[in-house]
Amino acid sequence: MRTSLGVVFLLLQLGSVIQAQFGPSRYFCWAPNDYMTEYELSVNVNGRPLSSDEILQRYRMSPRGLKENVVQHLIDVVVEHEKTYGHGDQVDAVLRYRVNGRDPQVWRLQHP
Repeated sequence: MRTSLGVVFLLLQLGSVIQAQFGPSRYFCWAPNDYMTEYELSVNVNGRPLSSDEILQRYRMSPRGLKENVVQHLIDVVVEHEKTYGHGDQVDAVLRYRVNGRDPQVWRLQHP
């Protein structure tokens, strides 16, 4: 019985790792992290631009910097905050980023 539970547990872990390899967020990957994301976040709340300190307070992350992770992690932080704590605010967020020195990209969130 214990062996069966151990095998099931390991197969579930293996399945989550394989699934994470092909998904955008990659939270449960056991592979080495080879992403370097350079980013800048600007946010307007209810028509007013937030300062760097206000962005740091709102999202618990610096408005610009370098992260050793996929960009989806940054996007998830912003989206989850706006779906929960910021759900009553009019938010326009713009995330400009480059992954591993490639061409710059832009992600936008307009949260009514």
